[in-house]
Amino acid sequence: MFPEKELTEKDLAEQSAKKENLIKMYERKFETKTESELKTIADEKSGYVDEAKIASKNILKNKYVL
Repeated sequence: MFPEKELTEKDLAEQSAKKENLIKMYERKFETKTESELKTIADEKSGYVDEAKIASKNILKNKYVL
């Protein structure tokens, strides 16, 4: 019905920055979680948003060497 608005490079950069900020926020929030809690969050079927899954995977890589 409505034509799709084409995303400009600026729009894409802003989306990317927002996503990075969300991931960082989740990393701070999850840093005290145990390895098993992080693995549960990182699971594809966990129901968490993608940014939370990425953050938990990042912590697992850095902290527990996944």
